[in-house]
Amino acid sequence: MTNNMKQSIYLLERKNKEDILSTEKKENVFHIKTQFLLNVSHEIRTPMNAIIGFAQMLGNSPLNEEQREYVEIIKSSGQSLLKVIDDIVDISKIQQGKLNLEETYFHMIELIEATIKSFSIEARRKGIEIGLFIQSKIPYIVKGDPIRLKQVIHNLMSNAVKFTEQGEVYIDVRLGEEIEDKVYIEFKIEDTGIGISNEVMDRLFEPFAQEDESFTRRFGGNGLGLFICKELVKMMNGRIKVESTEGKGSKFECSIPFYKYMDEDMPDCKEYVSLKDKRVLIVDSHPRNCEIVKAYLEEAGCIVEKAYDITEALNKLISNNDIHCVYDIVLMDDQIASMHEYNVLSVLKALSFTKNIQIILASYIPVEENIKNEFSGYVSKPYKRSELLETFENTINTISK
Repeated sequence: MTNNMKQSIYLLERKNKEDILSTEKKENVFHIKTQFLLNVSHEIRTPMNAIIGFAQMLGNSPLNEEQREYVEIIKSSGQSLLKVIDDIVDISKIQQGKLNLEETYFHMIELIEATIKSFSIEARRKGIEIGLFIQSKIPYIVKGDPIRLKQVIHNLMSNAVKFTEQGEVYIDVRLGEEIEDKVYIEFKIEDTGIGISNEVMDRLFEPFAQEDESFTRRFGGNGLGLFICKELVKMMNGRIKVESTEGKGSKFECSIPFYKYMDEDMPDCKEYVSLKDKRVLIVDSHPRNCEIVKAYLEEAGCIVEKAYDITEALNKLISNNDIHCVYDIVLMDDQIASMHEYNVLSVLKALSFTKNIQIILASYIPVEENIKNEFSGYVSKPYKRSELLETFENTINTISK
């Protein structure tokens, strides 16, 4: 072996050793960094839980309006900080490969409805509408990780509501393909918000992807949510994608597989026989929510018409009375029902051809019992299919007695 060859082998072996030491050093630094983040997160979480807990207790005590506002700010700020901590812990676990998924049976529809419902007050405060449609074919019980599914939906909804200043956020949940003992559930969350620039789209699912500092100051957020969503969906063997037009809005779609609930004794979807051929008028200024209710009611056999304001509603009520085709129920959004010009309910009760029509109120915010009692029924928004149809069924059964 020549001296040149020996020298080359020596240099190669030395480089390999240096590479191994460099890799070990990097892994050690990464481990130290991760452990540091986990320790700091734990140390912050403990006092923060106490702050939020005592703020909650303070909020239940007699306070003036200014003091109550301060308490709400403390609670909101504390919860935001806890969310950042949770995100940091999740990313650390993901990068270490230590984030494990659960497999347990859970109520899919209840989880979706409860998660979306939690954004109702914020959406109402901003003056935006939330529409939720869940296809009736969606299995009620599935097997998977409910905590991580809720986290994905919550992160996508949080972004949609945060970045939408007018218009709506629409959630569509449908049944995808079925493969042996698995079923794919397809989620679509669409908003009319600020959209995403082409520059950010290229790195949207990377950690800390934000437009710029002014963007962060205006809307908040840490840029971790979508990265976590992508990783969780991938871990669940699902797919996620996004379409967006800057200035017009965004649409996130993900498809996630779950195991079917194999129970032959599981009852089929309830049929609302008493609603068949009942005539319904929906009065809501938001077309998308009208379409959602229309789909649910027509599936139950109702004959449905829509009106987007009180004038159109009154014209339909008058024209239907003229042809002796009276509505059985009117579903009315609370913002139309409580118009400042006049009390819509009083007007309808005063007219001879509408006084006997059953009127159901729909609202995003909780309604006082004395107001509920003025109507034939009450449903909360975003609409839950089962609650909507059961309220209609109870109202129809009351008429029949």
